Amino acid sequence: MSSTYADPCRKVIFSDRKKAKQAARKQPGSKLHVYRCPHDRGFHLGHLPSAVRTGRVSASHYSRAGGATKTPATKPRINFIGLRIHELDRTGHLDQIGALVAFTIAESQRIQHLNPTWTEAMSSLPVALTNLIYNVPTGWKAPPKVDPSAWWKEKILVALMLNLRSRRWVDFDRSYRSLRTGSRGRELVSR
Repeated sequence: MSSTYADPCRKVIFSDRKKAKQAARKQPGSKLHVYRCPHDRGFHLGHLPSAVRTGRVSASHYSRAGGATKTPATKPRINFIGLRIHELDRTGHLDQIGALVAFTIAESQRIQHLNPTWTEAMSSLPVALTNLIYNVPTGWKAPPKVDPSAWWKEKILVALMLNLRSRRWVDFDRSYRSLRTGSRGRELVSR
């Protein structure tokens, strides 16, 4: 049998990760993730906890560690990207960046009749904000043979834009030059 009811957890338990992933895919519209049962009885399906969604803990660490518990064999990895985004939010810089990027997008559309790329939209930020975003934290490790600064810039830019989109400052899709102001950005720019 591929799944049974797990009494201590009060959740369905799957014998292996593959079967749990197959079950998750069969539930349309649901963003269920697989994680190890904290009672070591197999795998469960569930939504990501807020610690993962906000970037304080990486999703891969959470699912490897069996949910909220940590296995002594694995050292938790520091989520530098999530910490930087959290710091920008805590200090109010995230909304400041969102407003400036929204203005840059509107100007690009007005003057060039073209949506800017992410990099172009970020290029108009003051140097102090750019330094807050792009300064590589101590301990940041890039893959072998990759420049840590370039790797950081790429990863933080994606995280920042996703965060600005969730706050409705910007909107975009997967197509080139799809960056446009979000509802919050349009509201600010139209004043």
